[in-house]
Amino acid sequence: MAYIEGALRTRALAHAGTAALIATRFYAVGETPQGATLPFVSAQRISGIRQHAMGADTGLVMARVQINVVAASYTGVLALAEQIRGAFQDYTGTSASVVIERIFLDGETDLGFDQPGEAHSRALDFQVWFQE
Repeated sequence: MAYIEGALRTRALAHAGTAALIATRFYAVGETPQGATLPFVSAQRISGIRQHAMGADTGLVMARVQINVVAASYTGVLALAEQIRGAFQDYTGTSASVVIERIFLDGETDLGFDQPGEAHSRALDFQVWFQE
């Protein structure tokens, strides 16, 4: 079975602007290596709502996914966030065998500056509609 998390990683790395900034540094939250090279992206599913119909489930899921962008400078965060938006906003198509109906950017939040790691970060929240 294909998973939306893998499909999002595949989509991000297929986007030229994103790949140019992070190469393959797109991680699941909790799997980011200690001392990961900057910049990088981490992602986590916040929630998932499955659509139901009388007699049978539709297979349509609306997942809320948070994409965190991390860079050495604030301008680096802004540049990476812009590329992530470009990769995902209003995307529809098939990625890693997952049919994505549509992705919407729902909000952005600066997460601040991490003094010990000297990194800036921003969270982008997306609604991802896909077929399970």
